[in-house]
Amino acid sequence: MERLSELQPIFIDTLPENAALEPGKIYISRKHNVAKLLCPDGCGTVSVLDFGREGWKLTESDGKIMIHPSILETACPNRAHYYVTFNRIQWL
Repeated sequence: MERLSELQPIFIDTLPENAALEPGKIYISRKHNVAKLLCPDGCGTVSVLDFGREGWKLTESDGKIMIHPSILETACPNRAHYYVTFNRIQWL
C-alpha cells in the first residue's frame, strides 16, 4: 500500500480491536480521549494517540480534525513523520 494523503475521522466510544482497523481511518474516542489508526505510510503499524494533558492536541471543526504536534511513528520501518491538518496528511 502506498502512503495516504488523507484520514477519515470516525468518532466512537470504544476503540476497535487492531484487526478491525481500516487504512485511511482514524478512530477517535472522546470518552477516553484517545485515537487509534493504522500508520498512513502503509506499513501496517498500529498507532495509539493519547490526547491527555501531555499528549497530542485534537481540534475539530466542521467534521475535520487537526492533530498537533506532529506524529512520529517510531515503530514504523520508515519512521513515518507527519501532521494531520483538516483531515489531510502533511508528510515531513
